[in-house]
Amino acid sequence: MQSAKGTFLLRAAALCAVLVILSGCAILEQFLVPPRAPTARVDGVRMTDLTFEYVELTADITLSNPNSFALELARLAYAVDIDDARPVSGRSNRTVALAAEGDAHTELTVQLRYEDLFASASSLANRSETPYRLEMVPGFDVPVLGPVDIPLSWEGMIPVLRMPSVRFDGLSLESVSFLGAQIAIGFEISNPNAVSLNPDTMRFSFSIDGREITDGRLDDQASVSAESSARRTILVDLRFLETGDAVRRIIQGGGSIPYTFEGELAFGIDLPFLPITRIPFSLSGVTRF
Repeated sequence: MQSAKGTFLLRAAALCAVLVILSGCAILEQFLVPPRAPTARVDGVRMTDLTFEYVELTADITLSNPNSFALELARLAYAVDIDDARPVSGRSNRTVALAAEGDAHTELTVQLRYEDLFASASSLANRSETPYRLEMVPGFDVPVLGPVDIPLSWEGMIPVLRMPSVRFDGLSLESVSFLGAQIAIGFEISNPNAVSLNPDTMRFSFSIDGREITDGRLDDQASVSAESSARRTILVDLRFLETGDAVRRIIQGGGSIPYTFEGELAFGIDLPFLPITRIPFSLSGVTRF
């Protein structure tokens, strides 16, 4: 009779043989079962930032690996088409690991600069929004199959923004006292966008006949309607002792005087992500009164 020790050794050897066979089958399966191409889908594209310089889009992508071995996203090419133009294209080198028979999620962020959009698609100049098509091609290097690229696309709309502008619009005499006069500095705000503009604050430096004025107040902070212009004034008190002949010439009227109007206008606009924006301006010339 076999000893108990011998029986144990035989059973252990048999168990090891079974494990080796099973392990070998698992390894062999990787070579006998043909590898399959991974798949991908776009779950959505959202706007993640917006300024007067650019709009930022972020695509959410799900990657799936049907194989019994791990894979890695090797590359991610992209391009944006607007009308018949392709103003943006590039490639992301972000790597994403996919477990065997697993899924993984990744994001692709694309920034579209309005300067590039206007240069490549002149028709945008008269639009408040435009359709776009985002092309994405995630790529994998799969054993046996080699490079596998998966074309994806998404279509949507983006806002088209143009920076408002400020234009000087003359001086007018409001009132006169023994100490001086109050004048109104007129300027026009032009809003080319499809949403209203809300003036907030204004910092300025105004010079007439070489004398600088930096103290004044906006008389009206009402919104500027979409795709329109509005005249606003800054009321300024001038003292005879400080501005001398310039004030007397304005009171007498019928003349002209050189001016310089510089500063920035801060405003808000009714769109997501946009903080208070500042328009710098620098204007000079000769005005009549």
